[in-house]
Amino acid sequence: MKKLFAVVMAVLTSLGLAWAQAGNHDPASPIGPLHWGTVTPSYATCGDSITGEVGMKQSPIDILPDNALAASFSAPLFKYKPTPLKIENTGHYVEVPYDPTSYLYVGSQPTDVYQLAQFHFHAPSEHTINGVRYDAELHLVHTNVIESAPPPRPQLKPAPPTPIAVKKQELGEPSWDPQWDETVERALSPGMLSPRIARGVRSYCPQFASMSEPDKRAFWAYTFQALAGAEAGLKPTTDVRHTEPEVAKVDTVTKRMIHQQGLLQLAYMDAVRYGCDFNWQHDRTLPEKDPARTILQPENNLLCGVKIMENQMLRQRKPLLSSTSYWVTLRPATISYKVFAKQMKNVPAACSNSMPSEEKAKTRQPGETPGFPSICQ
Repeated sequence: MKKLFAVVMAVLTSLGLAWAQAGNHDPASPIGPLHWGTVTPSYATCGDSITGEVGMKQSPIDILPDNALAASFSAPLFKYKPTPLKIENTGHYVEVPYDPTSYLYVGSQPTDVYQLAQFHFHAPSEHTINGVRYDAELHLVHTNVIESAPPPRPQLKPAPPTPIAVKKQELGEPSWDPQWDETVERALSPGMLSPRIARGVRSYCPQFASMSEPDKRAFWAYTFQALAGAEAGLKPTTDVRHTEPEVAKVDTVTKRMIHQQGLLQLAYMDAVRYGCDFNWQHDRTLPEKDPARTILQPENNLLCGVKIMENQMLRQRKPLLSSTSYWVTLRPATISYKVFAKQMKNVPAACSNSMPSEEKAKTRQPGETPGFPSICQ
């Protein structure tokens, strides 16, 4: 008989971890699921709705896929490292504690980092799927010790329209959706707002270092709007197959020649390279320009673009304009760059209206890029 097991990732606060270690999943136990809300007042939210206790229904639960609600969020980033094998019996389950060097990232804020504390198994499975209990279940337990209130939601500021957005509005055509500004602004990590970024964007935003955080976010929203205008004419369903040697390659996910798709002209293999939320297995069953495709959905495409830009500017320490940028439109020595530059003529006023000269926009010598000192110095 084929053996199956379910995998469950548990993300807990420090309080939740203590409860998971001390709790009991036996329905007949006085500290089992039906009575979790009465063990102590601080666990009141662990009550069971069936018994009328305070709080919501808790695990173990029966997972019903047909009742699941679709949600859109950034793909989690796993930073797991090997750990010495050490097996412990806690009296509740047999677990393998993990060295505190492995993490799960589920967002861009400092509080969105969860440490892998341990993993353990339940046999048979603790949860059921459509009423079926499987042979075993693996729990990967993560902790995020939150000792203070969560940070306030970031202040957002709408970005001004790019020239192409204005033109489309005048023609009555679909244009840039202001909601996309918010998508970009909320996805920005603290690093993209830090002073170290100022040198890399000074060609278009010389006042970046002294600007308020909302103005910095608006600058990035405008920049992605300009990039989407240059790359796809602000059309979310744009799908292009290029023939240039540098991009005419096989997509490692689709096993087909690369198609640049969506607002920022991205590829399915970016899901592997940058952790983007693209699902080829789902999309391959849909028409080529179906807006339901995950890669064509504006939010998914823009969130992926933010990750790619952060990789360029924070990890690779390259400026916005770079001869090796992911996007050809950000490579100053190309004709495509001029299309992007044309869209950058209405940057937020806080940046100042200084525009880059042709000389500043040209590609520097190898090892030297605008905004950062040469690595050869």
